Amino acid sequence: MAYRKMMLVSLICLMLGSIFSARGVVAQSEDENLPPVAWLELNQEGSTLRLFQLETGVSIVANEEIRCAAFSPQQTHITYLTSNAVAVMRLSDHATIINMLVDGLTRPDLHLFIGGRACPIWLGETSLVFSTVDFAEPYGMPAYNLFHLNINTTELTEVLPFGEGGAIAPSPNRRYLVILRPGEYSDSNKPGEISIVDSTTFQPVSDGFEFPAVATAAEYLWVPTIFWKEDSTGFAFGLPDPDLIYNLEQTPPSSICYMTPDAQPARCQEYAFEFWGMPVFNDQLTRVAYAQRSGSGVNEESHLVYGGFSLESPQELSEILFSTTSGMPILWVDEDNLLFKEYALPDLNVADLTTGEVQQWPGEHSGVEQPVIALQPLSDGLYVLAAGDYREPHTIGFYNAADGTFTKLAEVDSLSTIVFADR
Repeated sequence: MAYRKMMLVSLICLMLGSIFSARGVVAQSEDENLPPVAWLELNQEGSTLRLFQLETGVSIVANEEIRCAAFSPQQTHITYLTSNAVAVMRLSDHATIINMLVDGLTRPDLHLFIGGRACPIWLGETSLVFSTVDFAEPYGMPAYNLFHLNINTTELTEVLPFGEGGAIAPSPNRRYLVILRPGEYSDSNKPGEISIVDSTTFQPVSDGFEFPAVATAAEYLWVPTIFWKEDSTGFAFGLPDPDLIYNLEQTPPSSICYMTPDAQPARCQEYAFEFWGMPVFNDQLTRVAYAQRSGSGVNEESHLVYGGFSLESPQELSEILFSTTSGMPILWVDEDNLLFKEYALPDLNVADLTTGEVQQWPGEHSGVEQPVIALQPLSDGLYVLAAGDYREPHTIGFYNAADGTFTKLAEVDSLSTIVFADR
């Protein structure tokens, strides 16, 4: 007997946010090294973009229909999209240096609509790229184009025309852009596509790669999450069984693929991971983790699988371990420690790859007493996170995993969804 398990948008976005409301903001910090952080609060009245800087505390950047926001690489600027304009603010004096009207920016949920990849992408401190929405389609759909904006000259150029762009995953050095399109599950002649373009010429650097479109809900345009190697020499990603049909005995064959920004073809090999437990990789692409089904009937479980990953032979995993609990992998804290969430519980845990030990994350002495509903890694063990549940005010702050300390920045008490600005 087989059955279909569909992944709803709310499940995909579990770690991106939860629903609550906005009341007030409180800045509390004595740390001299805290970086700027921005977060978007979506609520019944619209959306508010708030910014924390050590020098000025917490302030409101904009109170409009904001789609999403992103910091420049050196955090000298922040850009955000409103319902009809792209804006750029200089962080040194909070001056809005660009507020440019652009047709097709009126889908405030598009950053969730296509896998979290519709926000502007900074190519450097003075230039960025973004895409628009095609309102010839019902409700507005991604136009799969690409615009380039030079913030010094305010010159706006469409560098990839309608249909040739997609969701964007930049390499760490910003030299390459991975462009992803989801395809159409109902039409086998329209597969999903992955291509790589040079970020200076916007020309393809390889033949690209096609994959079977996945049978997610019609309103969710699924593309794989791209994990670039830290030195920008290649990236890995997982592809689920396109039909998302699972029998009661095991997870169907899926694939993990590896691509490089050159003429070499993609290398893929079958694995067995669940759609809601897709593979996550560390920065060096030497570790991988995913969720895998085992057992049947009342004994059916999903185990967290993690181990070494070989770039030279990506079909081989080493040191495969099964955790003692089921879970959804979130991200690698470092080379040996994996952050994951159990399906039925709100708390996060961290698993040590070398010892197999599992501990609560953040630690019990951190002062974070409520479930973490949104997080973003910053650097050197520093994270920004939001914690709370629907009955209580939510807290936003910095968590230092090295010493277990938590620095509170803001308290939010309303019907909102917290989304941290891209970095």
